[in-house]
Amino acid sequence: MKKDKGAKPKQIRLWDESIENPFLEENRRRFHVSRNGRLLIGLAAVLVVLMLAAVVLRYDFLHRPVTAARYFSMVSSRLEELWRLFTGGGSVNAADYSIYTVVIVAIVGACLAVCGAVCQSVYHTPMASPSMLGIQSGGMVAAVLFLFFCREDAEVMEYYTYAEYSEYLSSLSFYELYAQQIWMMAGCLLGALMVIFISTRAGRGKMSSVVLIISGSLFGSFAGTIVSLGQYYFTYVDATTSRTYALMAIASGTFANTYSFTHLLMLAIPALLCMGALLALSPGLNVLMFGDEEARSMGMNVRRFRLLIFILCVIPSAVILSFCGQISFVGLVIPHFARQMAGSDHRRMLPACALLGAASMVLVYTAALCTGYTTSINLITSLVGGALFLVFLLKYRRARNADWA
Repeated sequence: MKKDKGAKPKQIRLWDESIENPFLEENRRRFHVSRNGRLLIGLAAVLVVLMLAAVVLRYDFLHRPVTAARYFSMVSSRLEELWRLFTGGGSVNAADYSIYTVVIVAIVGACLAVCGAVCQSVYHTPMASPSMLGIQSGGMVAAVLFLFFCREDAEVMEYYTYAEYSEYLSSLSFYELYAQQIWMMAGCLLGALMVIFISTRAGRGKMSSVVLIISGSLFGSFAGTIVSLGQYYFTYVDATTSRTYALMAIASGTFANTYSFTHLLMLAIPALLCMGALLALSPGLNVLMFGDEEARSMGMNVRRFRLLIFILCVIPSAVILSFCGQISFVGLVIPHFARQMAGSDHRRMLPACALLGAASMVLVYTAALCTGYTTSINLITSLVGGALFLVFLLKYRRARNADWA
């Protein structure tokens, strides 16, 4: 049989339109939401559930045993209080204060996680975090200096009724009320500048991750020594002074001082603005992952970009430390898990990191509420964060030759 020379060769059909697209129904079921979108929606739903649990289910089971019937009765009354608050009936039993605190906890977790992820990408080291870059260390030294020079030994811890305490706070000026926070913010900035300066000078103008970690560790050890000496001195002079309790609260981490709408605004405004700016700069962070020389060849001013990122990380970290005290491991551990979930693209990774950090911080706070350790948040984050980081090292990074990007 002769072949027709003018006939075109038959093309192989890669897809038969008569067969229904097997992915079409799946796309309809998922409302055309991408994988990253489903991840963000899932993390947001988990965060909302955890925040509601922290408000409604809180109770110190470790120190105050309770029967099941009485506990469910308290949960029911709290739900009624929330319903009355949201329907305009006013607050009962400080229900609004518990909501403010939980929102602050979520913002703190999100901000620390995002700042940690950005620091790890900008300085090309998996160990970078607000606590490693001298931010928290500088704030702790400033807190000790403030308590030593600006508070007297005669200031003994006093206990007030709610009305007396409100009247006392209203009599203070803005600086008297937030002098400690102002000193700590300045200390955070100076501590971070010192670590960056030492690292740059040691690297002859170039940023070395090894030198950065060493400088941060040395400065952290120096700051820890000063804090220990200060705590020893305050306890030796008088263990009942307000200086001793203030330093313990700062070193242990607590949300007991963040409970009002004013506290929420003072902490949320700088934190959310800086987080929004970091999210907007995520394309530049992707470029910087290729290295400084490659970023310069693409037209980026690396020095100016790093300075901007540095400022955007220092400001919220300083505000968080000044109001909530020292909270470790959140900015170190959460970014690594976020990269595993959303990838290395900062446009997808930073939102996932923020939601995962917020959910983790609310979960830790809920555990602290249920065990009575709300004044030792740093203890729980260190224990849980250290264990999670060890699991991460063994499970995900065992065979990747320290490729952390």
